[in-house]
Amino acid sequence: MIAFNLYDLRYWVSVKAEFVKAQEVEKMFLPIGETPLGDPNLDLRHHRWSWNNPLLSLVWSDKCVRTIILNDEGGPQGPFDPQKNLVLKMYLKFDPRFKNIDPSVRVCSLPN
Repeated sequence: MIAFNLYDLRYWVSVKAEFVKAQEVEKMFLPIGETPLGDPNLDLRHHRWSWNNPLLSLVWSDKCVRTIILNDEGGPQGPFDPQKNLVLKMYLKFDPRFKNIDPSVRVCSLPN
């Protein structure tokens, strides 16, 4: 069992890397289908869940949330709709554009 989990961990590392890479996109919201995670021909597709992509975007945002990956349009939307409500505001900082959704979010500084 340990060997399988170690083998499987390499996929999770790749999934996390794709979520981190999405923070470099200029869009506030990015449909998962526009990322490698949405490609049905990649092994990574099986190592992501259909409902928690916005939460993983927040948790793996590394200091500043710039982009939130959205769930599949036809699938479950998870515990919140990030286009209407932001969560984890006490623990994260957001790109200033997210102030339009929730004026109470803490803003991260922009790079020069």
